[in-house]
Amino acid sequence: MPVRRAFAGKNCSRFFSMLTSYQNDQVHEILASRAGSRYKRVMSWCRTIRPGKDSAAAIQARLQGEVVEESYMPLGTLDFQVELSRSRR
Repeated sequence: MPVRRAFAGKNCSRFFSMLTSYQNDQVHEILASRAGSRYKRVMSWCRTIRPGKDSAAAIQARLQGEVVEESYMPLGTLDFQVELSRSRR
């Protein structure tokens, strides 16, 4: 299995010295740290692709509250009724 290299942090590649974009989890870490002071229980809805899973991991890493449920939806899903009805609990 190939090793997945990050562009930043301790596992970054020594071949990259500049990156003009961002890693997917950076945005979600910031949002989770800001939301943690306001919300104590959250639900995470993500796509079942790698960026969605990275986002969910970043939320769990930085959130001060509790992730009560994670829901992964296939790419192309347009109906979120099941997830919306679960959020009413």
